[in-house]
Amino acid sequence: MIGAPLSASAQIGGFLQTATPAESIRVEILQVDDFLTSDSLFAVAHRPIETGWKATVQGTISYRDYQVFVLVHALLSDTWIVQSTVARPSKTGTWRTTCYLGAERKGQDEDYEIIAVAYLKRDQFRTGQRIPANQFPPPDIPQSDTILIRRVRSPSP
Repeated sequence: MIGAPLSASAQIGGFLQTATPAESIRVEILQVDDFLTSDSLFAVAHRPIETGWKATVQGTISYRDYQVFVLVHALLSDTWIVQSTVARPSKTGTWRTTCYLGAERKGQDEDYEIIAVAYLKRDQFRTGQRIPANQFPPPDIPQSDTILIRRVRSPSP
């Protein structure tokens, strides 16, 4: 309804979210392993970042009260998978987590997408939860740009 006051919370794409406008909350992925996502090779040329089966993902969020969730989508699948819980952001809003791209011995030479989303509800998702790709991410939630990853290195012996 146009002109109606915002409610305390709303159901968005099947996910409960607060009425804080998504555009006022900024969540970003800044780095995957040693690669800066702002590097023109990845950001402008849309080349995938190349990494192994597990990658350290770091970023920022503008509102520390929100929980950051990082999800991975293998492009050959129809599912996003929630990664390890992101610890509460630091005082400066920085966060870090580990993402798994396939399994240790499966998924090499495949492409993946990584996205970070923010919810006020800390138990919105659980590690390992699978979400159908056609239902995620809802457009009205704070989210990072999607980062393209190519898993290339063999697992360590």
